[in-house]
Amino acid sequence: MGIFKSTGVKILVVDDEPSVVDVFSQYLTGAGYRVQSAANGKEALDVFKKDQFQLVITDIEMPEIDGMALIDRIKAVNKDVVVIVVTGYGTIERAVEAMKKGAYDFLEKPLSFKALDMVVNRALERYFIYKKLRMFRTLFFMLVTVLPVVLLTGAVLGHFLGK
Repeated sequence: MGIFKSTGVKILVVDDEPSVVDVFSQYLTGAGYRVQSAANGKEALDVFKKDQFQLVITDIEMPEIDGMALIDRIKAVNKDVVVIVVTGYGTIERAVEAMKKGAYDFLEKPLSFKALDMVVNRALERYFIYKKLRMFRTLFFMLVTVLPVVLLTGAVLGHFLGK
């Protein structure tokens, strides 16, 4: 339950069924996460653009902007956010489509808190691993590009100062 709670993880819960939003939000808040909610895809996109979220849990069938379109739009704003789709209308085709759009997982309602907790923890592990990997890639790139310049500068200065 909430192994990443000390990191200040923010989760956006999106569903047009208020009872689902309430249950997920209460459970995740109790697990130590900071949770915001939205009643549809349009509202979710507005909330998402105003804050930094590490995880989005969304339904598919919603008014205005459905879950599939929401995945596209969220990923256009922040490709690193992890999206979990939870729906009562699950089919293999929809699951494949969601994964192709960048969803981390696809779950069918109703689901247990144990299943939700397991998927949220795995998704957040992935988020933080990728975040560290990006940091190491940046550091490696800086090292590879800066080190030759430093060595060359040292050699040139050594040549001129050594005379």
